[in-house]
Amino acid sequence: MTNQAVLHLIDGSGYFFRAYHALPKLSNPQGEPTGALFGVVNMVRKLLQERDVKRVAFVFDASGGSFRNEMYPQYKANRPPMPDDLRAQIDPLLELIAAMGIQVLRLPGVEADDVIATLTQQAIDAGGSVEISTGDKDMCQLVGEQVLWVNSMSQERLDAEGLEFFHLLEMPVAEPVELLAENPFHIPGGSALEGATNVIVPASGHFRVLGSPRTHAAVVDGVRTLSAD
Repeated sequence: MTNQAVLHLIDGSGYFFRAYHALPKLSNPQGEPTGALFGVVNMVRKLLQERDVKRVAFVFDASGGSFRNEMYPQYKANRPPMPDDLRAQIDPLLELIAAMGIQVLRLPGVEADDVIATLTQQAIDAGGSVEISTGDKDMCQLVGEQVLWVNSMSQERLDAEGLEFFHLLEMPVAEPVELLAENPFHIPGGSALEGATNVIVPASGHFRVLGSPRTHAAVVDGVRTLSAD
């Protein structure tokens, strides 16, 4: 383990959607929507106030599809389009986060989850430690001796000891996948356990590749400087 500061990775896309659905519809005097923006900024400020944050990145999904859509064009095809009043808040949010001095990472062709997974693996390889701030349980796959998962809203925490309690620590990090009955990724076979929620199972090849966060070669060059002091 090195002496470098903990790398805090914020799931910006997750923050964004959670704030939008948790808060009433707010707007500024010009009538522009601001609810999600207000919620995200407050969550980020809370993180900065409560944690000793010295190295941090705000990771957000890029517009357009990812390499998963090239592999399977119907990936996430069952999801409704983003509401216009939410989409209108993306650019102002990213500008505000950058103005707070936080590096924003938004890379074409990969999802925010993949960027987080890649940065986490880079930090582990360098002997560092990571705290992932998110409510997305898919990110629990990345938890280990050097990686902590923190639910940004409930403050629930999961570390290596917690994984060991559930007998998951010995499983390959990219293999478990949370299988939800509503099949949020629109992957064939994803509704195999009807009515089941939060079931963690070893993934078959196409589940692991399509549905779960993974390190991806396209990410590495774009984020390498983040892990360097």
